[in-house]
Amino acid sequence: PLAAARYRRPLPVVEIAAAMGLHTWVVDRPGQIQGAVREALIQRAPALIEVLVDPEIPPPLAERARSVAGFIER
Repeated sequence: PLAAARYRRPLPVVEIAAAMGLHTWVVDRPGQIQGAVREALIQRAPALIEVLVDPEIPPPLAERARSVAGFIER
């Protein structure tokens, strides 16, 4: 069901960001994101953390919608 949201070829997000001068990290296992966020904040400069996820698991959209509900005016 998420095929429409997938790129046909891998998009080199980290490489693009690094070429623009950003600090970059790739998170591909549980437990890595906290360290990456800490390191990024220490840089006090533009940064990108790419979080690789299993493309076969759909994102929890209901929880995401509830979390941003207060930011959207009707």
